[in-house]
Amino acid sequence: MHYNFEGKLDLPQNILELVAPYQCFSYFFTDSFIDLITRESNLFSTQKNPNKPANLTAINIRRFLGVCTYMSVSSLPRTRAYWRNDIGVSNSRDAMTINEFEKIKNTLHFNDNHTIAEKGDPKYDKLHKIRPLIDHLNNRFSSIPLEPQLAIDEQICATKCRNHMKQYLPMKPHKWGFKFYMLCGVTGFSYNFEMYTGPENFFTKLKEDEPDLGVTGNVVVHLTRIVPKNLNHCIYFDNFYTSVPLMVYLANHGIYRVKSKDIFTKVIFLHDLFLCVQSLGKRENPTFDFRLYSLGTVRQNRLPNNKLLGEKEMKQLDRGTCEEYVTNIDGVDLSAVAWKDNKTVSMLSTAYGELLLHKVTRYDRKQKKNISINCPNVIIQYNKHMGGKDLLDSHIGRYKIPLRSKKWYFENFFHLLDVSLINAWLLHNKIQVQNEKENMVEKNLWEFRLEVAECLCNMGPRNEKKRGRPSNGTQQLIVEKRKRGPAAHIPPTNIRNDETSHWIKYDSSRQSRAQKVATIMDCIEVFSTKLSVIRKVVLQGSYTAFTCMNSFSLVYIYTKAVANNTSPLKDKFDKPVLLS
Repeated sequence: MHYNFEGKLDLPQNILELVAPYQCFSYFFTDSFIDLITRESNLFSTQKNPNKPANLTAINIRRFLGVCTYMSVSSLPRTRAYWRNDIGVSNSRDAMTINEFEKIKNTLHFNDNHTIAEKGDPKYDKLHKIRPLIDHLNNRFSSIPLEPQLAIDEQICATKCRNHMKQYLPMKPHKWGFKFYMLCGVTGFSYNFEMYTGPENFFTKLKEDEPDLGVTGNVVVHLTRIVPKNLNHCIYFDNFYTSVPLMVYLANHGIYRVKSKDIFTKVIFLHDLFLCVQSLGKRENPTFDFRLYSLGTVRQNRLPNNKLLGEKEMKQLDRGTCEEYVTNIDGVDLSAVAWKDNKTVSMLSTAYGELLLHKVTRYDRKQKKNISINCPNVIIQYNKHMGGKDLLDSHIGRYKIPLRSKKWYFENFFHLLDVSLINAWLLHNKIQVQNEKENMVEKNLWEFRLEVAECLCNMGPRNEKKRGRPSNGTQQLIVEKRKRGPAAHIPPTNIRNDETSHWIKYDSSRQSRAQKVATIMDCIEVFSTKLSVIRKVVLQGSYTAFTCMNSFSLVYIYTKAVANNTSPLKDKFDKPVLLS
């Protein structure tokens, strides 16, 4: 089986204009969403204690996000350690005090608690507290053009806080936490996600035209709603989701269905396979040209009329042995493949089959050397495109926000903030590639997070509060002189262009004696005696100011006219001139 992707991968023009890292992050955390967080947080603080409202602003929320991002790239054992003078982060201290940070953390909210429905109500939602956060991010993530190959897998938000929605998955690296179902691309970009709250939620969220395919099948149906139909996207998942009814529904969704007999036909020789495919192509009104394809590992007990060899039979065969059965159900071509590696691997696909066979290298313990064995094409494609969620996990694990809380929705918010930063970084790199900028240097994740954190922490005017009595003027000048170092760091573009509290910093130090203004009408060469630094300046009747590296440097000035003995100023330039 073979298919061609019919969609478009180019980013729209409004996304290509997001050049800076902060702009890519703001595409997901928009101004309206920041205002919603500010409004709900102030409402919660008023409901909690009307006498002490938080009075937060959007700038406070942005700086809070910036400090959280700084914490992900600078690991310290305690939260308050980031405000220490010896080992803390100066940008976090300058953005807000520790008391302001903890006040925002205690009042951060995303929805009104008084609007939650009671248990038993059809509108009851266990994720009411973070439902606006989930809906907003899903809406922004899915607005990016989807990749041709998409994978669905589980993700764990590691935590040990007490909550009935917390799951225990012994096969995961982090065994305790909240479970997310993620729809990711090959690059690790997350296009859609849903948090697991129990099997009942996936039954109540089904639409009228969507069948009930069980808990795992309904997860795939729910996540693939955003995938454009009839563009030949391919969905990959593991045996936790794979079933024949699910693959038939994905392929036939929005396409005229043609029924056929549900019987698997064994393919013994290559000639038989071609005859089978040819017979499928002769049916009336074929509808397999534009579909939503799917591929995944499968449990053999989920295959009706299964004739694949089981684990016991496969153990007696040579390594690399594979067999395939094909069928047609409701106009959908299905291929079931069993392949023996260390163990038997069973695959079910509507996109690929056994052919063409590839060669892979495996280590043989009996022969004590590497050997080459056959591998079906469906296995190669699955291994190539299934690792998007694992790549996302590796990106999050490198720089994870270390904040912990007993409130379950805080843990999920920090996790989704990490996912948003990863998506913004991947989007930024994709924009740079599509714009084809000269001398393009892709920012790594560490640099990207730092720039986003710096932009967030420097938003708005600074209200610097001085503590204690004002210091002596002379002593303050001595302290400032000691702190003088290299040139100041240039702030990012978004900070320099935000038109907020950026004034010229005047230096009260005395001007160097070597800074003079010279008027020359021709080409000159300036030779400085310090380290033989040479500067060549071409003048065209304009004034030029020279600044020597040493106030006592000798500067020899020559003109072309002097060299030709034709200048009226020859007498003035016969000797070295000391600019003092």
